[in-house]
Amino acid sequence: MRKKHVALAALVCCGLLSGAVAMAGAGGEATTTPHKVKKGDTLWDISGTHLKDPKAWPRVWKANPGIKNPDRIKPGQVVQVPGKAKGEARAVAAQAPLPPPTPMPAFERSGPPLALTVLRDEPVKTRSAAEEAKILRHTRGVGAVTGELPEAGKVLGTEAGWGSDAVGGTIFIQAADARVGTVYGVYRDLGKVKHPGTFKGSPGRLLAEIGTLEVVSLQGERQLARIIKSYDAVQQGDLLGPLPAPVPELTLKDRLDPLEATVVAVEFQRMIGAPRDVVYLDAGSEQGVARGDRLRISGEENGNGRRHSAFLAVLAVTPTTAAALVLPESDHQVLVGDAVGPVR
Repeated sequence: MRKKHVALAALVCCGLLSGAVAMAGAGGEATTTPHKVKKGDTLWDISGTHLKDPKAWPRVWKANPGIKNPDRIKPGQVVQVPGKAKGEARAVAAQAPLPPPTPMPAFERSGPPLALTVLRDEPVKTRSAAEEAKILRHTRGVGAVTGELPEAGKVLGTEAGWGSDAVGGTIFIQAADARVGTVYGVYRDLGKVKHPGTFKGSPGRLLAEIGTLEVVSLQGERQLARIIKSYDAVQQGDLLGPLPAPVPELTLKDRLDPLEATVVAVEFQRMIGAPRDVVYLDAGSEQGVARGDRLRISGEENGNGRRHSAFLAVLAVTPTTAAALVLPESDHQVLVGDAVGPVR
């Protein structure tokens, strides 16, 4: 009787072992792992949790032919996630005991140790505190005063009928050339800029950079996109265009040459520009304005006879306009109509 129990246990162990091998797949190929959908789950989230890559959600969709619309999965539904079992098989293999290390044989040192030489392609460059203070790093949207508006498409609204959404939200768009994975810049037309000068025409329309989004599915004449970056809520009517060029790290240089320019707009059509706000000038590369230029605005005198000053750093230029950042060192606000000139 005891021999029968031993034989039965051996058979069970063999069966479990063969089942584990089957789960790993022939040749180590990956199988799928079930995931029970919870309220709020999306294929994007499930892919990020199990595969550590949200953008791999099309693999999850492909492994579940029963899911007709990737944007509609229900709580309690079981989704098969590909590739998980392969990682588990590697984890089991990693648990196998390692052979004991082979001790190195003793040896006699025949001479002094060799000097260690570290070779570098280039010497390491360091900046002084004064140099570092002149470096400008701007990571927000810039925008522009321009006569050309993006025409790739527009934002329609959210699936729930909301007019706007922010980072991580999904929103319907309409873009003729959209494909899954296409990334667009999002812009907002804030209207025609009126020049504060009496006899000068409008320098263009104020175009704000709102963020970026990526198309995740195609639904007839419209597409569903996920917002991946935003400086303001993406809203119905926003325009789609190419990705905005990032602002490079700029080394500020005082502009000493003569310049006559005017502040014609503040970002998002505000009337007052505070430090770290972006303002727009009616002078550009045709007037010699360049990125990194440090400019000055002279305000009215205070009670002590001293004139307040604001300083600007040029972030981007067009032939006839420029976008500039109000620097933190400014001691008064910037207004539409302020005169801009060189640093004296």
